[in-house]
Amino acid sequence: MDQRGGGGDDGDGGGGGAGASFIWFISCSLFLSIMLGGGCLITYIIIPHDPGSMSWLAITGVVLVCLPWMFWFFTFIYRVVNRMRKNRSNYEGVATLGNVNTGGSIGGKNNTNAAGTTLS
Repeated sequence: MDQRGGGGDDGDGGGGGAGASFIWFISCSLFLSIMLGGGCLITYIIIPHDPGSMSWLAITGVVLVCLPWMFWFFTFIYRVVNRMRKNRSNYEGVATLGNVNTGGSIGGKNNTNAAGTTLS
């Protein structure tokens, strides 16, 4: 264990464990998708063919090359939605001005601010 308190799998991919294995699996899968898609597109360009006879090769190549972009885009959307949902659930515990004032409600008498002075 080093001075930073590291050791084991702390989610950064540096340690062993299932989390690091999963990150490597996803990374290799996305890399393989790019390579296969690029191979399909290069094959489509190099091999002579009749127009429209091998369009599946071009479509497959574009889909495989775009797969990592779609993965990261949907990951971004998931993170944003998840964070918004988490923040919305935290609003129930947020203190309002009426709770912070020591004198009671906002419209009542003897309201004090954070400095301890009475508001009129």
